[in-house]
Amino acid sequence: MSAKYTSSRGTAPRFRQVIVCILAAVLSLAGALPVLGDAPPGLPCSFWGTVTLDRANVPGGTIVTAWINGVQHAETAAFANAGQSVYTINVPADDPHTGGVIEGGADGDAIVFKVGGSTADQTGTWQGGTSSELDLSAVTVIAFTPTPTATPTPSATPTQTPTRSITPTPSATSPPVVQSRTYQHGVDGYWGVTDTHIDAWDPTRNYASEGKLTVRQGGVRSALIHFDLGDFPTVHQVIEAKLSMYVYDASAARPMRASLYTLHRPWVATQATWLRASDAEMWGAAGAESVSDDLSAEAVDGVELSSTRTWYHFDVTQAVGHWLAHPETNYGLIIKGYSNASVQYRLFSSDWIRADLRPKLVIVYEGGSAEPTPAPTLSPTVTTTPTAMPTFTLPPTPGPTATPGSTVTPTPRPNVTPTSSPVVQSRTYQHGVDSYWGVTDTHIDAWDPARNYASEGKLIVRQGGVRSALIRFDLGDFPTGHQVIEAKLSMYVYDASTARPMRASLYTLHRPWVATQATWLRASDAEMWGAAGAESVSDDLSAEVVDGVELSSIRTWYHFDVTQAVGQWLAHPETNYGLIIKGYSNASVQYRLFSSDWVRADLRPKLVILYC
Repeated sequence: MSAKYTSSRGTAPRFRQVIVCILAAVLSLAGALPVLGDAPPGLPCSFWGTVTLDRANVPGGTIVTAWINGVQHAETAAFANAGQSVYTINVPADDPHTGGVIEGGADGDAIVFKVGGSTADQTGTWQGGTSSELDLSAVTVIAFTPTPTATPTPSATPTQTPTRSITPTPSATSPPVVQSRTYQHGVDGYWGVTDTHIDAWDPTRNYASEGKLTVRQGGVRSALIHFDLGDFPTVHQVIEAKLSMYVYDASAARPMRASLYTLHRPWVATQATWLRASDAEMWGAAGAESVSDDLSAEAVDGVELSSTRTWYHFDVTQAVGHWLAHPETNYGLIIKGYSNASVQYRLFSSDWIRADLRPKLVIVYEGGSAEPTPAPTLSPTVTTTPTAMPTFTLPPTPGPTATPGSTVTPTPRPNVTPTSSPVVQSRTYQHGVDSYWGVTDTHIDAWDPARNYASEGKLIVRQGGVRSALIRFDLGDFPTGHQVIEAKLSMYVYDASTARPMRASLYTLHRPWVATQATWLRASDAEMWGAAGAESVSDDLSAEVVDGVELSSIRTWYHFDVTQAVGQWLAHPETNYGLIIKGYSNASVQYRLFSSDWVRADLRPKLVILYC
């Protein structure tokens, strides 16, 4: 829902008069500010109205925040007026004269509101100097209430050392245990995945037994998938849920956007076609295209597919949280493809012969508690003792295959007693945050081969390897004796030379380099690269790509999976020479990313490691 300028319902007249007076004063003061630079700061964009959470008034003092492009730009506290909870918020303008620092909104920016941490159903559009009435409502989708007859009794958990900060300190009490649960068909006795795809070119055919799911641009072929979550333990809070799909091949070397939507009606994997959800029921529109009847209006998440024989990951946290809070709504997901080119991608399904390559849903959640034990104090000079890399082995041959053909109809979760799992923890490395100063980075430039760029504040990556970025995280204080579950490198893209996509690929570096000395020709003052531009395979960089993503937007984060690289570095610290980011495109284009020296610490490169 977009903001509306007038409304005859909801808010009490007295509140409306108060807000109008307040906003008039704010805008008057804003207009009277002295000119400090080339131009005065822009006028804010203001919103006001009622605010509810789970269809009820919120307590006074509940925080309401406004976000643009994933960054919070305004905050206010709700208060009571005439029996309603209400708010007013001023979202500041971006100042174009501050050299790239983004302080607020620009005309046309979409504004997302959060109520006490839950995203509101309504959004606004930033327009300087305006005041709009917008009633906000949000739903808590990841806070679960136990059924009346359930009395979960967690079994004893092993003694753990929860570590949530760079320098652990002894604690008398333990935080709630962060655990994870993985759902993958045929693994650990789980047989709850059903999937298929539907095809506009063969509208009466069912593809459930194919072993692969096909997604084609323009919604011509779409994939359906459902995970049975009936055994998920109650009284837990979901922190993150990630759906991982393995792409096997593509019809052409062209990118395609894969977008996920929640499904709104039951379907049968062995009966679903382009026209029918099951033998007994048609789709609301062919291809499950009816918004609200068949699928959600908003995408759950989307990723750019551009490579084969690799995993892609979708953030389904809110969808999973909603399904667990309201099991009757879990009809699964549909994956649709969008591209300007003719292309399709095939993904392995739940029937693929190798269980480890089937679709996988990993839910990280919080609940229960660990035994309180003092955590060791780590000194800043701790050297990581090599530990074994996570081993990925094929599961044992599965038992009898689950009988196909079951209808995807949500079933309530039974009242189960949660079993203990290893404590899953996370550690974040970001230069200048939480006293961590271990990132070094720069970029190298074929057009200026003797120049060093370490003090630029931005990293430039240009197609054809003309400009490449180097980055390294010091992991010397990472606790020993742990297994890495996932490691993610996040980079913030500031701008691009043209509106053209570029593939950014990560490789591990194989020689030491000095950020303040590295150039196109030299790794340091003392050592040359094996080949100019760090192009020598094995001497300078790895032959295989660690991960790659398609860059196509600016003022946004991009995420790289660096799990295996981080695992290797922690097992063999002497090999941690960091990463090089190279660009590939058929067009002339470059992207600039914020470096570890950027003025805002929250936009610097960030490495997050999940481990147990």
